[in-house]
Amino acid sequence: DILGLSQPLVSWHLRKLRRAGLIRTHRHGRQVHCSLDKARYHDCLRRLETLVDPSIQLELLPIGEELIEAEAMADD
Repeated sequence: DILGLSQPLVSWHLRKLRRAGLIRTHRHGRQVHCSLDKARYHDCLRRLETLVDPSIQLELLPIGEELIEAEAMADD
């Protein structure tokens, strides 16, 4: 509900992230808990940095809770 996305769509994205090795999942009863594989995430970032021209100034985008707050402010 917080994201405004349907459960099937969220599950689809999580499956893609899990297959890419970016998140790990474990079951707790009927619930599935996901966590970021930080080592894999940082490895992906390092690889992406090799593809970006360092002379290009990229705008820093909000992430995590900052992103949620920014989206909430944009909706107001």
